[in-house]
Amino acid sequence: MAREQRIDPDNGTHHVFNRGNRKWDIFLDADDPEIFLGLIGEAHRRFGISVLAFCLMQNHFHLVVHCPSGGLSAALQFVESQYVQRFNRAHDFRGSLFEDRFESILVDSDVYLRQLMRYVERNPLEIGFEIESHPYSSLGYRIAQASPPQWLAIERSHEVAGGRAAYRQFVLDDQPTDVAPLAAGVRQMSLPARRNHSTERCEVIDAVVHDNLELASGWSLPARNEARDISIVLACERGVPTADVSRRYGLASSSSVRSAVRRLELRSRVDRGLQERLSMSRRTLEVRLPRIA
Repeated sequence: MAREQRIDPDNGTHHVFNRGNRKWDIFLDADDPEIFLGLIGEAHRRFGISVLAFCLMQNHFHLVVHCPSGGLSAALQFVESQYVQRFNRAHDFRGSLFEDRFESILVDSDVYLRQLMRYVERNPLEIGFEIESHPYSSLGYRIAQASPPQWLAIERSHEVAGGRAAYRQFVLDDQPTDVAPLAAGVRQMSLPARRNHSTERCEVIDAVVHDNLELASGWSLPARNEARDISIVLACERGVPTADVSRRYGLASSSSVRSAVRRLELRSRVDRGLQERLSMSRRTLEVRLPRIA
């Protein structure tokens, strides 16, 4: 089936978002978001786009992009493809980093734009961060009145909100966001609350895997090692951030988590017993811990 053609008029403004493949992290260290934002700057120079608001989270990003002459697809394809190449080189990663091509929704009114910018800049609250101190959000430039990069058009938000002070109050006030215009196209992409939800998910996963492997093969040393590897795979599939997975299961880094997942997947292709044990744990987990939407 052919992809739906992206709506990309001249002088259009778009909500652009994407997340990591299998909900894995797309920013692993302090260099990664800087590289991503640098590529947005390069897209600004090459394609003439500007950004009205942005927020980079651990496994996804949100951008509000203005395209004076269209060209959204070319600009974002450049950013994502260049970022994937650099990320893969830096972290010894292969394959797809993003879940799919980026998604975009055309902004059709100032009312929508005002609510959208607030939604984007308040995104860190979903995982318990203070929005004023989140380092990779456009909100910091508005509140601190710091000099923004050339590609960040922060004055547009002040125009639609009635000035800098009014916009600041609008974003920081603890009032419900009118997400009605967003709900039609924006999938929930927030991370779970970092410590409690990750720990709870992993505890359920470990119990399921322990019970299934004990039933399948007894609790030998190989079974314990296999249990850890299966738990790592299932934790990633259930949206536990790779940084949390690495800490819980004693791995050196998020890159080590991805390597463990790849190794188990390769082994399961040739080991029918492992494949069955992995499938059994997945089926049990569907009842005990449904997938994140």
